[in-house]
Amino acid sequence: MARTTVENQLAAIRKQRELLDKKEQALKSKSHEKVLAKIVVMAKDAGLSASDIAKALSSGKPAKAGKAPKAVKKGALAGKKVACGPGINNVTLAKAVLEGNKITDAKVIELPIPQILPALASGQIDAAYVLEPSAVIGKQQKISRSLGAGVITKYVLGNNLPWIGGAAALNASTIKEKAAMVPGFLKGYTAGVEYVRQQGLQANAYLKGFTPIDGELAKEVPISGYINYNEVKPNDVVALQRLFDIFTERKVFSQSISAQSLMYKPA
Repeated sequence: MARTTVENQLAAIRKQRELLDKKEQALKSKSHEKVLAKIVVMAKDAGLSASDIAKALSSGKPAKAGKAPKAVKKGALAGKKVACGPGINNVTLAKAVLEGNKITDAKVIELPIPQILPALASGQIDAAYVLEPSAVIGKQQKISRSLGAGVITKYVLGNNLPWIGGAAALNASTIKEKAAMVPGFLKGYTAGVEYVRQQGLQANAYLKGFTPIDGELAKEVPISGYINYNEVKPNDVVALQRLFDIFTERKVFSQSISAQSLMYKPA
């Protein structure tokens, strides 16, 4: 898409945003949602990134230097609309974080990730449980501020247990049927982990092309703490088991799953 086309789309979205601002007090909820839906559709049709969408919805006015964020009062999200990304994993963890703060009456709403910041900007939602780069984009565009980091560890797992949010995994049949390829996979993964550790934020340059994150935004995204299978500590297994148990307790898993049984063991 030519840059001029993107700029035209952004200008059109800003115009819709200004219309929403002017009529927001008079509009009823249904009409308000209709205007917002039109904005989201325009952004999606234009193929814009989350950063472009957030910028468009910020009304196009230069952001003023903000004051230091105020501390969030306990229970401030009670009864509010809190968004999260789609899927049972996001919904379960968002609810668990809220409940860990003794907030049980907030309404958790699933939204496609690119729509979360526009929804915050327009007032359709009050807060969101997000992963990067949404938090960084929201901060850069003066749309949102962080209420806390490490919330899974603090409010869900407890005992300062680390949150293992993802893994490079091979299924049992692959390990068995393609055993000769496994050492090469492990070697490549280990090299990648070492590179990220040594290069730090410079390694984020490779986010471009492989993820929606690019440009200056890549420099702001925190580095994840990658580890190899032979670096997994007993406390990591305890943390992963606790996470699995939460999903079992909430009937997401039909039966208990052993975290230890999923750890790779060389033949």
